[in-house]
Order: sequence, then C-alpha cells, then structure tokens
Amino acid sequence: DEALHWYRKASNAGSTEAKKVLAKLEHVQNTPPPPTSSMITPEPVKKPVAKRPVVPMPSKKVKSAKPVSVTTPSESAAWIKAQPSRSYTIQVFAANKLSSVERYIRGFDATDRLAVFGFVRDNKPYYALIQGSYPTKAAADAAAAQMTGVSTWARSFRSIQRIMVQ
Repeated sequence: DEALHWYRKASNAGSTEAKKVLAKLEHVQNTPPPPTSSMITPEPVKKPVAKRPVVPMPSKKVKSAKPVSVTTPSESAAWIKAQPSRSYTIQVFAANKLSSVERYIRGFDATDRLAVFGFVRDNKPYYALIQGSYPTKAAADAAAAQMTGVSTWARSFRSIQRIMVQ
C-alpha cells in the first residue's frame, strides 16, 4: 500500500518510470490468483515396497508430522505483515510465475510454515517462497543450515514487508 502511494505520487509528478512501475504493481494487485491455488498441499512421500517378508515389530505410536500450511500470496500477506519486522525467515525460491512456485512447493520438503509473496524486480512481477519465522538471524541461519540441497538465505521480515506487493 505504501509503495503504491509513493509511486502514484511520483507518477502524478510526471515520472515516466513511476508510471511504468505503477502500472505493473496495479496489474499484479488486481490479478486474482488461479482458483486451484487457494491451498497447496505437498504430495505424500511414497514409501518403497519391501522385497522380502518383514517380521512385524511391536507397534509404536509415531507422531505424525503436522501438515505444513501453504497459502496464496494474498493469504500469506496477512501472515507476513503480522510478523515482527525484526524477525527473520528463510527464502527458498523465487520465480516470475506463481505456477512455478507452486510446482517447486510440491517437490519441497517443508518443515515449517510456508508463505508466498509477490514483489516487483526490474519492472516485472515475481513471487518468492519463504519458510518459518525466527526471532533472530542466527536462529534462521541455523534452520537454513538444516536444509540440504536447497539454496537459501535468511532475510528479515522488514525487508519483505517493504517490497511485498499483494
């Protein structure tokens, strides 16, 4: 909202660059998400089938992993805005199409809440995927270190809140 305010102000003052960015921001803001993307659920992990008979073990109660919540950019925006600006999160992916982010999520082994936010880079709309909320950068870095095979970085919610477009 604040970004739109300042771009409108600059546009009204005659800035052609602001007019271009404003047009893209308003387009992204007014474009509804596809109806199938209201909730994304990771696909279940398929267990390999045993090739030889297995002797049954005594049954143990296993805690089931709680499902990871994934929401659309508009639903994620409220959660992101509610996070303390001094807290950190882990950015794991960004793309210029929401469908690319959704496809990435399906193959991503999430361990904490996921959220998607939109932003503008080089006058083009992008979407980024973040995971979790951590009180310090050190805590976010420690959580990111546990994520193997993924290029991640810790970033403050303040930095996201400043660039986020709903």
